[in-house]
Amino acid sequence: MRSKLDLSMLKPGRLLPRLRDAMIGGWYFPGDELSRDRMNLINYALVNNVIANLVGGNYFTGLLLLMNADDNFIGLTSMIPLAANLVYLLGPPIMERFTKRKNFLIAFHFMALVVNTLMISIIPFMPVAQQARLTLVALALIVVNCTNAIIGPGISMWHLQFLPKEVRAGYFSSQSMGVAVLVAIVTMGASALVDVFKARGSEITGIMVIRGIAVALVFLDGYFLLRMREYPYASSGERVRLTDVFTKPIKDKVYMRTVIIAVLYGFSINIPSTFYTVYLLQNVQVGYTYITALSLLNIPCMIIFTPLWRKVIGRTGSWLQMIQIAMTGYLFNYVLLSLVTPANYTYMYPLAMLVAYPFNAGLALGFANELYINMPAENGTLYSAFHTVAYSIASFLGVTVSRAIMQHTEGVVLNILGMPMINKQFYLLLAAAVMGISTVIIYFLRRNLAKQGYDS
Repeated sequence: MRSKLDLSMLKPGRLLPRLRDAMIGGWYFPGDELSRDRMNLINYALVNNVIANLVGGNYFTGLLLLMNADDNFIGLTSMIPLAANLVYLLGPPIMERFTKRKNFLIAFHFMALVVNTLMISIIPFMPVAQQARLTLVALALIVVNCTNAIIGPGISMWHLQFLPKEVRAGYFSSQSMGVAVLVAIVTMGASALVDVFKARGSEITGIMVIRGIAVALVFLDGYFLLRMREYPYASSGERVRLTDVFTKPIKDKVYMRTVIIAVLYGFSINIPSTFYTVYLLQNVQVGYTYITALSLLNIPCMIIFTPLWRKVIGRTGSWLQMIQIAMTGYLFNYVLLSLVTPANYTYMYPLAMLVAYPFNAGLALGFANELYINMPAENGTLYSAFHTVAYSIASFLGVTVSRAIMQHTEGVVLNILGMPMINKQFYLLLAAAVMGISTVIIYFLRRNLAKQGYDS
């Protein structure tokens, strides 16, 4: 009688093919041109996300604090990317003039990366006043984000050429897991490095070292982009005007429901903004390594839960239902984060992360494809731009609400269920409430689409 536990399955000769199938099965087929493009695309996504994390997030907030930036300026830097995304509107009229866009897109993408990694790294050492340095950082962020906004619709439609509907669940599942694992490992190493320098009284040096690594990765990022092919784009043949970016998507009532869902998510997910990172670093006095070490929990969560969320899509046939479920669970993370204090952070913050990461896996997978749900085939840059601008406006409003709360509640302490909370804590309860209302609205939108026979 054969044992229930077949140890032979753990042999490298069998385990590696199974692992390979789990990662690339369903979207990579040997000898297929589009599969090779998808492999370069996923490699590009991995490198690009590593760069973004090394020059952004906790490290960028730490750099601003070292430049003596206050909460008001840090909040402003969160709003700049969202406001700059309004420039997305200029993308379609420009992109639709080109039958081939690859070289144009790569050139401007490279320029934006150089400014974001190299130029911003130089600014703190310029022999000018502190306020002037902060102003230059803000201007650099505007250049970076406006450039990315202009080429954004073109990038999205170029990469969509490699992703027919039948492979998206598998591809985005692999991308989400790969990005989560690689980013967690890299940022863990980077955080440990920064904390070593911080202990020696030279935190700025540590941050500059990891930004230098990001500069080197810019060239690898460009290498993978250059290896991707470009195919003919679907077009109506009509000249695209700036007004078309508004009028055509608004007239498409089916696609507008996809946009509404992005708006609801964008507003609620951006209310926490960067102020909570400031709270952890300044009020709770948590180190970079501690924050990043807990991010390693995201690795097993992504590996375990992303395939499960993929099965939810397979069984229900609904991307939006998966998003609705994931958002419902994720909002409890905000409640737990509001309860984190200097006295209990050693167990409360990890608990909040253990709640967040499984549902974050679903959100990452769902919103990787949400943009494309019920999107018309022709002139896709129009719909991509409108979707992104609508999401950005909603996100901007979310950050604005957060910033307004911070400004008008400075020094305010609320006693909630017997626990004193400062503004950087109790505003998370507002974020949880907003996300809860959003999930109810998404439920009705999804049901309506399904009843009419559209993708949901």
